[in-house]
Amino acid sequence: MTAMLAASLSAAQAQSALPVPTPFSLTSPTPRSGVPGQLVTLTFRLEGQGRYDLAVESPPGWVPITPRAQLDLSGQTLFPVTFRIPAQAPAGQVPITVRAQQGGQDVMSAKSNVTVQAKSLVGLSSPAKVEGAAGVFLKIPVDVVNLGNQTDTFDLALENVDSRPQLSARSVTLKAGERTTVQVSLILSGISPDYHYTTYVLATSRSDSAVVARSRSEILFRAGTNRTGGSAANSGPSLLFKVRSEAEVAYQRSDQGDQVDWGYGVQASGSGQLSDSVEAAASSEVGGDQAAALPSTLSAQLELRSETWSAQVTGSSSGVSVGGSVQAGDWTIAPRAQYQALGAAKRYGAGVDVSGPVAGGKFSASASSQAVTLGEQSQRQDSFGARYAVTLSPALDLSVSASAQGTQSSLRRVAPLLPTDPPADASSPVPAAQPAPTGTPTSNYSFGAQAAQILTYRSGNVDFTETYSASLGGLHTFGVSGGLSSAAPLGLRAAATVQLTPKENWYGVSGLAFFDGGGSRSFGASIGGHYQFSSDPTRASQWQASAGVSSPTYRVKAASFGELSLAATLRAALSSDDNKPLATDRSLGLEGGLSTAALQLRASASAQQDYTNTQQQREQLSLGLASSYRLGENEFGAQVGAARVSLDGVPTTTYSGQVSWQRQWSAQLSSALDFSQSWQNNSEGSSARSSAGVSVEGQDVLTPGLSLRASYRLAYDSAKTGPSSSGQPLSQAARVGVSYDLALAVATPAAVVQAFGGLSGSLVSGTLYRDDNLNGVRDPGEAALAGVTVQAGNQTSVTDAQGRYQLQVSGPQTLSFPSGLSAALEPFGAGDSRRLTGTAGSRETRDIGFAPVGNVDVLAYQDLNQNGVYDADEPGLPYASVRLVGPVTRTVQADSRGHARTTLPLGRYTAALDLTGIAGLSAAAPLQADVQVGAAGAGALQLGAVSFMPKAVLSYKNGAAAIFARLDSETAQAGDDVRLNVQLQGADSLSVRAFGQDYPAALSDNRAEITLRVPQHAAPGVYDLVLTASGPSGQKTSSVRLILTPTATTPVGEVTGP
Repeated sequence: MTAMLAASLSAAQAQSALPVPTPFSLTSPTPRSGVPGQLVTLTFRLEGQGRYDLAVESPPGWVPITPRAQLDLSGQTLFPVTFRIPAQAPAGQVPITVRAQQGGQDVMSAKSNVTVQAKSLVGLSSPAKVEGAAGVFLKIPVDVVNLGNQTDTFDLALENVDSRPQLSARSVTLKAGERTTVQVSLILSGISPDYHYTTYVLATSRSDSAVVARSRSEILFRAGTNRTGGSAANSGPSLLFKVRSEAEVAYQRSDQGDQVDWGYGVQASGSGQLSDSVEAAASSEVGGDQAAALPSTLSAQLELRSETWSAQVTGSSSGVSVGGSVQAGDWTIAPRAQYQALGAAKRYGAGVDVSGPVAGGKFSASASSQAVTLGEQSQRQDSFGARYAVTLSPALDLSVSASAQGTQSSLRRVAPLLPTDPPADASSPVPAAQPAPTGTPTSNYSFGAQAAQILTYRSGNVDFTETYSASLGGLHTFGVSGGLSSAAPLGLRAAATVQLTPKENWYGVSGLAFFDGGGSRSFGASIGGHYQFSSDPTRASQWQASAGVSSPTYRVKAASFGELSLAATLRAALSSDDNKPLATDRSLGLEGGLSTAALQLRASASAQQDYTNTQQQREQLSLGLASSYRLGENEFGAQVGAARVSLDGVPTTTYSGQVSWQRQWSAQLSSALDFSQSWQNNSEGSSARSSAGVSVEGQDVLTPGLSLRASYRLAYDSAKTGPSSSGQPLSQAARVGVSYDLALAVATPAAVVQAFGGLSGSLVSGTLYRDDNLNGVRDPGEAALAGVTVQAGNQTSVTDAQGRYQLQVSGPQTLSFPSGLSAALEPFGAGDSRRLTGTAGSRETRDIGFAPVGNVDVLAYQDLNQNGVYDADEPGLPYASVRLVGPVTRTVQADSRGHARTTLPLGRYTAALDLTGIAGLSAAAPLQADVQVGAAGAGALQLGAVSFMPKAVLSYKNGAAAIFARLDSETAQAGDDVRLNVQLQGADSLSVRAFGQDYPAALSDNRAEITLRVPQHAAPGVYDLVLTASGPSGQKTSSVRLILTPTATTPVGEVTGP
């Protein structure tokens, strides 16, 4: 009985020890964040026993890689949910829910969220090629599209160095995915046919200034009509006024509904000479749109310039600014002031810049102060800076600078002040005026200062720079850098930096070595890296090493198909501070092309592997092919591309294609038609986008200056056709615009001329004509040149239909012709005929003939195999002189490859190599050739030279001392006389030492001819004749080798030396 009780007790105890089933739990993960296109993973934690069905709930467009799963739980496990954030996902939080079910019933759910970060991205496109006419306003459409995921404002600017092109809008605000079109307007007068001009447009996101896009359009100007009023033969100062008025209506239908926009604008400008010594430029602009029918933008500016002073005034509806400069001897003083009213806020500012010579160097200083007030709150910023730069020696430059800033805030209560840089226009939001604060006013002033010093050394092929900077905050930075600056084809750069802060010190070194053969036909390679570390032991050191190679551009030319080209690049980088430490980034690029007179074809391929900031492996492959074909007035274009981007093995593939047709129907009418298609495949599925557009533009419609334009675009997006999408897949947009341009040139009123200094100098007049027979005199039948701009100093005139011009010139000047002249003409005759005295009260007549010219291309080469024909592997003769004698005589110098190009008046010429300055070379057939220069050019000439020395080594640098020497015979016998010919560069004295004695060398025109007698007792062998040249640029030593033999030998020679 006792045993049975004991056994029962043991069994009960054992039964009570069995594990109790774990209750089911589903735990939410920490929220994640990312940008559109990035993969994010939420990892849910599950715990329990049994089988569960899991389902993921997410908003439309958010498709998880694993939407459903079935798990057999026996304890704990993890359930990862991975999304690719949709490309147009708006910024903000997106809820993600995971539900657990058993037998179709919900057991538990857990929620988390993904924060979509704001992403700014902008696309910019404009026609690659546009045609225009002189004197006719040209409008170039530029498409701007918001590729980000938030409403953004993009600032637009022209990057042209001149101010002739104008943008229709300085900024655009677009919703995510929205696009609009702005216009670049341009009018050029007095230009020659086939004149090329390129516009560059830059778009910058206000949300992220690092996000930019650029577009480029090349304009070819055909012959047109100059509608500038006034006399072409301008006498004295003149003014040019321009007025442009335009209006546009746009209609758009999309998933956002129907939208109609309209706007108008008027721009007026004037420029020219107020007198012989003062120039002026002024402009104003007014405009409105559907948001504000009355003019909402109003601005004006005026600038006056002379040789000794300038003044500028700019005003708008929000304020005014004034500035200028005064020249006092060698010193320049430039004051400035501004006032802006920005809603309830007011901004005042003033400053002055001063620069001039001090102790052999240049000193410059700047001081400014500005204040911003908002109610009884105010903030003032003061700044001062100075810099002094001096050349200590021809190779050593020093500059030192210092700056200080102070900020004073005054308020009655603790509240944020207005930003120190408020918005630049009145339409930007401005804090409202605060109620009158109470309490005791408070004021504080903060101060900061910095100083810096730079020392630069340059000598020969070496340069070195040392820098030091310090601030009151305790930051000190010392750096050195330098390397080989002109030791082509090799390059070497190195740098070291030490940065001291109150908390820690940083130390860094970097270096780069490269080989660049120069030009597209040469091989290139580079290797570099950097290393930096901190005195703080908790911070890891950082380093990177990279290398790259680029192949030469291989070209094959054939008359039957044009020119083929191919080039490749390869780069690899390994670093510790990359997104994934010790992971290698690699990239490979290939590019090729085919070019003929009418067809341009470019192909490219690239592959890249790197890692994202979340340590995901990213692989990218892209292929592209672009072509254009011109047939008469038609230009056809086609582009196809493919791109594959893979993140951790999850690919997204995009295919795209585009075709276009542009036609210039007449000088006034043009049209364009395009169609594009793209397909995208990823883990979310497939989508396709199509777009077709047509545009028509007419210029000088009914009356000169009136332009009409219209465009229509239809787009389809299959991504908006899914059951979960509420968008409209089909969208369309139409635009109609009209503009009128007027330009008027008038003589500056006499009262204005007298008020700004009057006239001075001489009255210059004359005629420009085409001198067909090159006799320097205008003969009957020789045409006048109309529409050519003639310039002397700051005075310009445009020739009339008879080729006449007239202008007032002050002081000695030379006539030039900056525009309106065909590239097939150049001034003929002595340059003295275009020089002017500018003597006050005098009259000067200058009739200038222009000769029709053609191009001449010459290749000077070394005929290695002495066959009299240029072979592909034979090198060019660097810097060889080519003399052309015919209707004119001209000497041109070849470049480093032996190529020379010039234009010559039409006629027959004799082209010959001049080898007097190159030692060791003699004539080869053909050393000279006769050539006929016609309007189409003269084709390619090839002039060869052979070496009668086994080696010719000549080192030459412009401005440095150099010796060019040769013997009339490299071999001689004892007792013979040997003649040595020497030419010097950058030297004025020469000494020759041979056979143990010095020989006198008399220089004439930097040349010397020395006769050396070989001693009777000299034994056969090799002797070095040492030449030493000296001059202001230094000393140079070279040697010429002479071989003494018992018998006569074939003349050869060698020049050696560094």
